[in-house]
Amino acid sequence: MKAFPNVPDVIIDGEVVEADAPRKLVQTWRMLMEPSLAAEGFTRLTTEIEPVRGGVTRLTVTHDLNGAPGLAALVAGQHESQGAGGGWSEVLSGLKTLLETGAQLPFQSGPEKNESRPSGEAREKAACAPRPTKNAGARDSLPSRRS
Repeated sequence: MKAFPNVPDVIIDGEVVEADAPRKLVQTWRMLMEPSLAAEGFTRLTTEIEPVRGGVTRLTVTHDLNGAPGLAALVAGQHESQGAGGGWSEVLSGLKTLLETGAQLPFQSGPEKNESRPSGEAREKAACAPRPTKNAGARDSLPSRRS
């Protein structure tokens, strides 16, 4: 992150709580980019991978955001217009594209010099909407098929 002024070298920290390779990973997760987000403390991030059918794999990401309203807004993409990105939907959409095509989505490879990020509308077309869980977290699930 040294290329970005005023951004710490480490922007996210946490510890692995549970690992059941290659099916499940549970970890604590804390955003360090802003003191107010770091002060919200650790949240819990669970990723689960399961085969569905015919070579399709389902990746489910559940982020328990109880007690972290600032982080909840950030990972939901609510600060996208301020340059904070599109949250988990953007990350997972980019991962799906990378796995299926071998190429990054243009907005995830970083802006070129003198180039701005695509508008929110253009990026929303490429992203999936997050689904809140009953514990006020964000949960996204994307089936993916590699050719």
